[in-house]
Amino acid sequence: MLETVFSPDFFTALGSPSQRIKIATVDSAALELAVTGIFAHFRESVVWLGGENESFAVRKEKVEQWLKLFALDDVPVHIYRLPFEDPYINPSPDPARIAAKQRLLVDLRAGRKMIVLATLAALSLRIEKQSSTAVMDLAIQNNDILERNELIHDIVGLGYQRRDVVEINGDIAWRGNVVDVFPVNSNHPVRLEFEGRRVVSLRSFDLDSQRSLAALARIVIVPNCYFPGQADAEIPFLLPAANSFFLTEALSPCRLLAQNFDKIEHEYHKLLENYRRIRLAVVERKHTAIEVETIFSFPYAEEKIVNFVDFPERTGMDMDIRVWGKSLLTLDGADMAHLQRLSAQGFRLLAYAADSRLLENVQALLPGLESHFFNIPCSFENPRQKTIFLTGRVYQPNQGAIKVRARAPEQWQREMAVGDLVVHRRHGIGKFAGFKRLNFEGQGFEFLKIEYLNREFLYVPWHELDVLKPYSGSEESLPAMDRLGGKTWRQKTERAKKSIIHYTRDLLDLYAMRKALRKPALLPVADIEEKLQHDFSFVETEDQKKAIRAVLDDLAADFPMDRLICGDVSFGKTEVALRAALRTVANGKQVAFLCPTTILALQHFRNFQHRLADFPLRLAMLSRLVDAKEKKRIITGLERGTIDLVVGTHALLAKGIAFKNLGLFIVDEEQRFGVFQKEKLKKGREHIDVLTLSATPIPRTLSMALSGLQDISIINTPPLGRLAIKNFVGYFSRDVVVSAVLNEIERDGAVFVVFNDIERIFAFRDQLAAWLPDVAMVVIHARMATTQIEKSLMDFIAGKYRLLLSTTIIENGIDIPRVNTLLVMNADRLGLTQMYQLRGRIGRSSRQAYAYFLVDSRQPIMSEKAKKRLDAIREFSELGSGYKLAEFDLSLRGAGALLGNRQHGHVEALGYDYFLELLQQTIREFKGEGLAEPELQMRVHFSYAIAESYLTDTAERIRVYRRILEALQPDELVQLRAELGDRFGQIPESVEKIFYVGAVKLFARRLGWLKVEIFGDRVQVESGRELQLKSGADHAIPGLEVVDQKHWELQYTSLEGFCQLGCKLERLLL
Repeated sequence: MLETVFSPDFFTALGSPSQRIKIATVDSAALELAVTGIFAHFRESVVWLGGENESFAVRKEKVEQWLKLFALDDVPVHIYRLPFEDPYINPSPDPARIAAKQRLLVDLRAGRKMIVLATLAALSLRIEKQSSTAVMDLAIQNNDILERNELIHDIVGLGYQRRDVVEINGDIAWRGNVVDVFPVNSNHPVRLEFEGRRVVSLRSFDLDSQRSLAALARIVIVPNCYFPGQADAEIPFLLPAANSFFLTEALSPCRLLAQNFDKIEHEYHKLLENYRRIRLAVVERKHTAIEVETIFSFPYAEEKIVNFVDFPERTGMDMDIRVWGKSLLTLDGADMAHLQRLSAQGFRLLAYAADSRLLENVQALLPGLESHFFNIPCSFENPRQKTIFLTGRVYQPNQGAIKVRARAPEQWQREMAVGDLVVHRRHGIGKFAGFKRLNFEGQGFEFLKIEYLNREFLYVPWHELDVLKPYSGSEESLPAMDRLGGKTWRQKTERAKKSIIHYTRDLLDLYAMRKALRKPALLPVADIEEKLQHDFSFVETEDQKKAIRAVLDDLAADFPMDRLICGDVSFGKTEVALRAALRTVANGKQVAFLCPTTILALQHFRNFQHRLADFPLRLAMLSRLVDAKEKKRIITGLERGTIDLVVGTHALLAKGIAFKNLGLFIVDEEQRFGVFQKEKLKKGREHIDVLTLSATPIPRTLSMALSGLQDISIINTPPLGRLAIKNFVGYFSRDVVVSAVLNEIERDGAVFVVFNDIERIFAFRDQLAAWLPDVAMVVIHARMATTQIEKSLMDFIAGKYRLLLSTTIIENGIDIPRVNTLLVMNADRLGLTQMYQLRGRIGRSSRQAYAYFLVDSRQPIMSEKAKKRLDAIREFSELGSGYKLAEFDLSLRGAGALLGNRQHGHVEALGYDYFLELLQQTIREFKGEGLAEPELQMRVHFSYAIAESYLTDTAERIRVYRRILEALQPDELVQLRAELGDRFGQIPESVEKIFYVGAVKLFARRLGWLKVEIFGDRVQVESGRELQLKSGADHAIPGLEVVDQKHWELQYTSLEGFCQLGCKLERLLL
């Protein structure tokens, strides 16, 4: 295959590893192919040098795909970067980079040849010798005799962190006889199960479902610290030369390659200079700090740099590889004709795709095509070799296929903790006081203990857990506990129900009115819509695709659209709006796009200009940035219909603005507009389509409750290639600020600094200027004239300033991809939503972004609520966690902002979860889907429990109980039982019995049972429905004994048997 891809003289020109050759005029998209080809030809390790700010993840993925082309799938590809942000202020190693380094060392010890994507700075750090680290590895195999607690102690000693559930490399969790660990040298976490001291099972498992994947005979756990033997938080930089080595020495002989070494070397020296400045700031504060040259200790001078990077220097060398921007998916008629001509001229055509049907379809049009069932990163040709390679993957030069975890919903659910307020459906708000074992009918039962006013207690059996909900309300004021047996709770519930009825009726009336109105259907215009889709420079996420389909379906309907697109920050809502706008204009209608700020309007206008440049659309912008003459021209154009799409601020709502044929009104960041403006928006536009975009995440529970009343699309998956923002929560100091700012500026970025105190903001600016004299900075705050704010922002966007110091006014309406560091001062004084929105201003490109939430170390003790907010912003850092954070935020600030002020008091009085339960039930009743079911009365005549020794975490125990007792399908119970056995070990008999209780509750809900008594082998039922079998049904049902039409007895010997009996009854009953 090498001779098919590369010209014969390519490898000859490369010469020996010590020869200095520069590969020039190589298309950047083919560089991964060149690196892979060099490895395949010489079969020597390759180190590909990149810049400190380059994204290696996408490169790694493409190199791995090219390796398949040469049948080298098993060749390891590693990323090797600096483990820290800087060695003085933030020396703690990054867990992901620790894991990457340890995986590299495992392959190094095994003597494997590899491809390493590395930075020059990382190669300058010493690595501890393999002989001293190998003895620290833990090898475990089936049937080993080990002390479980000693093993856990040893793994923690290797730098692994205890967690309730393992999520990333370097985590460990244990419960009962099961230990979960995610070795840093593994792609999957591993589960060890013990019987006594014997390891009886080793298996890998899935992070999302926590279920086992495959049995393993043996595992090796390597240290989770950058320098093995030093598991502390900071990196020991001084390693004796006799006991350490540089990576290039261990890989020798190896080939070192770089795309632009002059630039890489320049970046490297800038980085070291930045570290010197940070070190100087530390030393000035009378702290000792090791010299930069000692840390980066590879002994090179300027004239010796080639010895460190033996690298190309023959300018003008051409690989003869030409990258195509086409794929099998985007070939048009002209492309096919061109390929047919080349085939006739003797060109060899090779197609690579993971879709067999696609390959068959193209092969039918190109009979000489050679098909291969895997993808390559891009299409290319080599004219000298007369070969053309075609990929089935859409060409994305800067995008990789990043994986996003889709956690199971129950992993995001809040649960009760001891001391928390809870809501009992009948008795109201009390406090969860833990567990209590009580004897009943000669057997011991575990109850949940709930404290009410005047220290009265209610004991709730586990099988009634569904009547309890965690209380979620505002952080401003917690409600008083109710009196057990008092009237207050019933009165509060009745008032809330009446209010909910009015609220629901209003929503239903609006919904019905909208469906009754008529407007022309906007039908698809296939050719231009497909072109816009193909021109999209990103890969659509699944949520984005669903939202686009929903909006386009709405436009094609004959009644007006009123849809809310709710998405995490920068997750692609605007692209959905753009597709809708093009459909509307293609159908002869006009589009108005309303933005809350002038700057955001300008950014959207430029984005629309760029995306719609190839379409015959007439665009305009209406805001303060437009002079009077241009404004008049635009208003006239809207009236006459010569302008198709206008982007603007509230100026679009001014008197005198009229449209000839408005078809779609789009509102961006709807939450920024006041009630009066929203009403003005709706007035007179009842017959047009309205699309609203919101950056405030709506909790899934609320969106589900409102489903059928409001059209909501949620985008919860991040764009491909997007990196999660790294959060830092800590104390404010000069060192932290200087380090964060300089690190960002050294990578040619810009910085947001938030200081939410207008009176002191200029004094703080002076302090920053003294610390950072070479950094150009500008200040904005809410009391400045709007024109001054806009000018400062425009100058900042243009690059005149590198640091923007502002109050929280930047939390919405600014999108500047080059800003990837945020510092928030006095973060404990901000709300969780504010911090979340501020963090959303960065991380809007493929670069790694950093958010620092800083508090004053001199202030009095921080409140518990402030601590919770800071803990939450630190915890909820993964991509797409906006909805998890929104759910958490409800427990702090309440749901009034989401449901409206009229409902706010009732949410506070009842708690968010119980309020939603009432709301959902009311909606079902209004829609004729059934009245509230009578509460089931249940007695259980045997003891059951999830013992603490089996499942130690209280929240997880409650969560498991709830999943069992609230299951909706029999299969859920069977699968959950298998999951428990897998995750926590062999299921005790006391836990098995809970599944019987869960199955009874499940069929009680489905079959309308009023009372049940559960014994060890039978269930006595009082039904709300008479037992009437369908005609022709066999009246003799094994296991069913009929006392009378409403009283039955069901006998069972296993969970599966009882579920089968219940399902048979369900099928046969009228």
